[in-house]
Amino acid sequence: MSNFLDNNGLLYFWQSIKSKFLRGNAGGVFYGSCSTAAGTVAKVVACADFTADNLKAGTIIIVTFTATNSGAVANLTMNVNGTGAKHIKYINNGTLGNLSSAGYLKANTEYPFYYDGANWVCLFNVNSTYSALSEADMHTGTATTGRLITAQRLKQAVEYHAPVTSVNGSTGDVTVTVPTKTSDLTNDSTFVTEAQLNNYAKSYYVKSPSDGSKATITINVRENDSWLYLSYDKVALISCNHDATLHEVRQLYGGLPTVTRDESNRTLTITNDKAWQPMRLIQLGTASYID
Repeated sequence: MSNFLDNNGLLYFWQSIKSKFLRGNAGGVFYGSCSTAAGTVAKVVACADFTADNLKAGTIIIVTFTATNSGAVANLTMNVNGTGAKHIKYINNGTLGNLSSAGYLKANTEYPFYYDGANWVCLFNVNSTYSALSEADMHTGTATTGRLITAQRLKQAVEYHAPVTSVNGSTGDVTVTVPTKTSDLTNDSTFVTEAQLNNYAKSYYVKSPSDGSKATITINVRENDSWLYLSYDKVALISCNHDATLHEVRQLYGGLPTVTRDESNRTLTITNDKAWQPMRLIQLGTASYID
């Protein structure tokens, strides 16, 4: 007897190797191609050596489609080498089901499928939990369900909520939002309680009276409080001590305003030294109001 295999012996030996080592007990791994039209739901796959014996649970086939699927996904089937039309399924968020829409099977793309005993199941997860963020949801910002943020929506969100198109000398328009300015105080305005003080910014502009008298304002006295006084030609610092029982006026430039004190109401009245001139007070301290 010869120690060499003839052609028939080599062929039998190769088929045995493929069966045991390449394809295994489940039926093996195959490569196929599908040229079925995009709108046809019954996909036909050509695959060499695939027979009815290979249609076993666990068999894997890698299929290349020549056209992107556009047919009804609920009826989509795949028939490999005439072994019978089996439904195509996907794992959608951990649950076996149909494709959520057409277009998932792209042209000229390889897709691995395994046979579960009844269906051809695509071996990648299609996550359909998150729907695309709508423009309305982006504007309102109140939606609580999961959303996918596309590049288009991200660009729209930036333009809608932060429409700055240039910074530090670049061309284009820049939109800047600033806090709303409180109304200018009229002459002889008086604040008695801290609640009233908190209704205004800590900067007060007092217009010059229309009758030609000197601008005057009365402010609360608070512990360790200090104010910067500004007029056309004078700058001064007005400050209180630790318990607001004393105040001091210091000249920084040009002269001093007239400052009088009312102990009973814990207020200071600041009077401009010239008529027809406005003045501004800027608060520098932030202590609590003293009753």
